[in-house]
Amino acid sequence: MEHHIKNSYIVLSIVIPVLNEEKHIRNCLSSLTQVIGMRDDIEIILVDNGSKDKTLEFAKKFDKVKIFQVPNVNISALRNTGANYANGNILAFLDADCVVRNDWLINCIKCFDHKNISILGADPMIPSDSSWVAKAWSTMYINSPGAREVKWVASHNLMVRKEIYHEIEGFREDLTVSEDVDFCQRAREHNYRIVSDSKMAVIHLKTPETIKEFFNKELWRGNCAMALFIGNLPQIKGIKPLVLGLLIIFSILSIPFIIALVFYNKRTILLSIPLLSILTGPFFLATKSSIRQNNFYYFFSLILLFLVYGTARGIAAINPKNWRFSQVKERRSERSIGVAK
Repeated sequence: MEHHIKNSYIVLSIVIPVLNEEKHIRNCLSSLTQVIGMRDDIEIILVDNGSKDKTLEFAKKFDKVKIFQVPNVNISALRNTGANYANGNILAFLDADCVVRNDWLINCIKCFDHKNISILGADPMIPSDSSWVAKAWSTMYINSPGAREVKWVASHNLMVRKEIYHEIEGFREDLTVSEDVDFCQRAREHNYRIVSDSKMAVIHLKTPETIKEFFNKELWRGNCAMALFIGNLPQIKGIKPLVLGLLIIFSILSIPFIIALVFYNKRTILLSIPLLSILTGPFFLATKSSIRQNNFYYFFSLILLFLVYGTARGIAAINPKNWRFSQVKERRSERSIGVAK
């Protein structure tokens, strides 16, 4: 690995993992360079996973961006690589499909002036022209303005003090998804405070716009849910999505058996059993969300989306390929890393 000299004057290091992000990377970097302006105490580190499109070509047009290449690893390894090269006392992990607002940088630095904040983030905003799928699901995480302590924040927009990042050994590189949940769980085990502050919200450009996109994303997110659940035992963490998913999947799988019973017993009311089992969870969660937001405009849309969500998570949970839990002691990549710029 190339020896890297640390610059003590850097306040904030922004780490962006990328893979074929030509559609969004210019918007992301443009928003960052605009808020950074002429400041020389902020650095942008882009870690590429082997992009085949014009991602690097576009990124190289931004003078403030340092580019490193680490092909064929999980996104958590990309973030760890960027952190290893970072000079700042604060690490800001940002996804390439996010655009920061004008006050994002100054708010970030101000928030970390408070010594009791260890990890910082915010629920994402969505583009104003988003589809009903994105708008309905976004009501799940739209909260009142202000800061609040939370159990975890998503790594698309996660800031952490560098010394804390190193103390909890960064992101687990064996996880393909949910590495942010695991990261924050380990931070909380060390009694570090995690805060979600609406002032830190970024605009997430790649929010699922269709039912198919939403299903595929939740299926992808569910891939590591079983591994994390097993890994946290005997503590029961992350069980709610698993319960919802398994209830829906097993209810769907029971339908042929119920139909056979209907033909045998001539009792059509039996068909209501799997139907009620499938819809009870989505109905309850849609009702809870609508009451919490005091807004029932997307109530029926949320029932459908929770049904899709549960089905995707259930499929991921019963997939034997996801029944794994790696005891990874060495989480940081030991690969040799070359500088592309």
